[in-house]
Amino acid sequence: MDNNMRKVTRRDFLRMAVCVAAGGVLAACRPAAPAAKPAVKEEKAVEEKPAAPPEKVKIDWWSHTYKPWNDELTRQKEVYEEENPEIEITYTIYPGEELTTKFATALQAGTAGDILGAHSWMTPNLIAGDHIAEAPQWALDDIKERFFPVCVDGATFRGKLYAYNQHIGGRGMIANVGLLEENNAEIPGSWDDMLKLTEVIDKQEGGMFTQAVANYDYQGEGLFASWGSILKSYGGEILGEDLKTAAFNSDIGREAAELWTKFVHAEMGASGEVFLLGQTAIMEAGPWYKATIERDAPDMEFKAILVLKGPKAKIQCDYVWNWLVNNAASDTVKEASFKFTQWLNSVENQVSMYKASSLQPTTYEALEHPDIKGEEWAKTFLEELEFKLQYVAKISNWLEVDKAISDEFSLLATGEQSVYDTLSRAEAAVNKLLEEAEIFG
Repeated sequence: MDNNMRKVTRRDFLRMAVCVAAGGVLAACRPAAPAAKPAVKEEKAVEEKPAAPPEKVKIDWWSHTYKPWNDELTRQKEVYEEENPEIEITYTIYPGEELTTKFATALQAGTAGDILGAHSWMTPNLIAGDHIAEAPQWALDDIKERFFPVCVDGATFRGKLYAYNQHIGGRGMIANVGLLEENNAEIPGSWDDMLKLTEVIDKQEGGMFTQAVANYDYQGEGLFASWGSILKSYGGEILGEDLKTAAFNSDIGREAAELWTKFVHAEMGASGEVFLLGQTAIMEAGPWYKATIERDAPDMEFKAILVLKGPKAKIQCDYVWNWLVNNAASDTVKEASFKFTQWLNSVENQVSMYKASSLQPTTYEALEHPDIKGEEWAKTFLEELEFKLQYVAKISNWLEVDKAISDEFSLLATGEQSVYDTLSRAEAAVNKLLEEAEIFG
């Protein structure tokens, strides 16, 4: 082995350690040499790259068209994005007539939005396709605590709660106070009162009504808000408890239908038009109708009135829209979507929406808000929510059932068939449809 490469023994190592130590002592005894100036090393400035911003949670949000409502939702969305910079929301508006088809085709193709504003009759089929996410527990607790029962019922299918409320259809009763006073009549509090009003308000010329207590719509939403409310307040039902058979063709059902005919006069024209002309004392519409009355009948003295009482109950039939969350969205987007729809339903946002579009708030706490509490019109429509029931049955083919009943009641309204025939024919058509229906009660 080469001497230069020999292995260092432990004795060699100790010798070197002693020498180093001795050298240190000797060096300490000598005068110190002047310190050498350290060489100045030029350092290049290192540019720090800014940290990449965290990736935003993106929510695609769809609804139908109603401009005052859309404008306020857009404003609220922008506020939410400013308060929550980690969230980015794209808001897309579709005409109402396109909504059903658009939702169905987009969900099947996997291209639908993350939040979908849907009518209650649309929801069963969307749930059947496993397209809708169930609400998380914190949302369930919040909805049950703050919202009126009709809102909870309108979002509950097969015992599961799915969504925050979007809005209520909002039909209530509006009185032409001036016309009632001209005829020394008082605002009705019950359906019996309404019937008695026909004796002093109703007027005919040549067999045609020129003035009437009311002229209710006889199809779709208008039919169920009037006839449906009378039926239920008399103790009747539209469908049986199991949602598999019609229940309106009964003694109670015939009594309710006979009463309803006293407030329907097809020859007078459209319900809204004749009310604005001062020809009817009572009409059914939502809180948004106030602006129409003020614009088209500026001299009319009018007010919202509470739900009328029947022999069995005080009930107003209505319907619910919900903000449904797409089940195909990621868990992160689902959670963010429920948080956003919760925020949309804060008291401040609901009251702001009422001011912008006249869509009524739907939470108990809104009743105590000064802008609602101090305004009789808004307060009345909100108080009515305590008596509202959703008439839309939780079945897959409600639209067909709605049409079958409306078709027969249209013939009753125009005098082309009797109450007995109307209920019998409607019952047969509905029962046939219910044989094919999937139940979501």
